[in-house]
Amino acid sequence: MSVLTNSVSFNGSYYVCNPNNSTGWESAVNPWGNASNNIFRNNSVHDNCGEGLVLYSGDLAEGNDVKNNGSVEIYIDGHTDVTFRNYIGSNTRPYITRGSNNAWKAVSYGIAIADEAGCLADRNTITGNTVTGARYGFSFYAYSTCSGLKNTVIENNNFVNSWEYGIRITTGAHSNSFVRNNVIISPNGLPYTIAPGVTFSGVGQVVTQTVTFT
Repeated sequence: MSVLTNSVSFNGSYYVCNPNNSTGWESAVNPWGNASNNIFRNNSVHDNCGEGLVLYSGDLAEGNDVKNNGSVEIYIDGHTDVTFRNYIGSNTRPYITRGSNNAWKAVSYGIAIADEAGCLADRNTITGNTVTGARYGFSFYAYSTCSGLKNTVIENNNFVNSWEYGIRITTGAHSNSFVRNNVIISPNGLPYTIAPGVTFSGVGQVVTQTVTFT
């Protein structure tokens, strides 16, 4: 545990994160500044009230155990040529309501790509990972009209027991990107929602059950 900003109590086993966080999402492991081309291998990053592992341009991350963090577990924000592979992570925290309208639940994203500032994310590879019990196994969210998955590959991953979507990719300026040969087992939510512009193929297995979130 290295991120306590959003914690509200300690229950004897772990710090309880604020379900109505409004202080931002600090990260447990983050290169910061102009750091790039880093290697993160076989690390354990867990139980932080913020983001888990944040990756920068040229980074390689493999074999890491990242789980039970308060926000996204693995995050690529506006960076290029990142490879994230061979990760096995699971969220085991209780599935509790978050926010006044109960529209979604306080379980972190598994792996996410975005462009919060500028539209620079490009040439990233997400492969050979298993994500269990996340809100979304993999997620892309467009913060601006120029944001999108560009020259990106998401393949040969297992997205298991996601609470909302195994894969969620919102509308964006997507180009030359592929989601292929992934296994999606989603009995609690829906398997995927993928906006036009991303080539989607080769789903190994899809198990789904439609549920209503309350």
